[in-house]
Amino acid sequence: MPVDRIDPSADRGFLDDTPRAACRVRFESGLTLPNWEWLREHGAADSDLADSDAYGELASLLTKEPRNYLLGHPHPQQGPMERECQLVSNGLYCGDGSAHDDPRRAELEAGVHDWRLLLQVDTDEDGPGWMWGDMGTLYYWIPEASLRRADFSKAWLILQCG
Repeated sequence: MPVDRIDPSADRGFLDDTPRAACRVRFESGLTLPNWEWLREHGAADSDLADSDAYGELASLLTKEPRNYLLGHPHPQQGPMERECQLVSNGLYCGDGSAHDDPRRAELEAGVHDWRLLLQVDTDEDGPGWMWGDMGTLYYWIPEASLRRADFSKAWLILQCG
């Protein structure tokens, strides 16, 4: 999803109420692969490092910069996010680890694999001049059933930085 800068002189600070420049978005079809950790969590791969390295090389050949995706598989900077989406969207706080000790966690685990990447927006200083955190990426997630109904009220945002 290439983004063209429209106003290169616009202020890019995000800490004030300064209006931001509009950007055009152009969609292109492409292929995304899940990362190795996702494959292992879903039972589609074992822990063989040789396989992991070969798969990583293949995935990197398909990856275009910046990594902006509508649907598909995420390119996480810090690991899978589906569990966090499931726990936090159901009222458990993941910032201090207390969600992992909550008695509702086991019940909520069943919905972890229902989450889908809706939109991934990468830092892009050369295009529109976006930087999320420290060269981070924004990930918008949504439960599969909500996506099918086009109910975006259930979408969840996660920022990961490298």
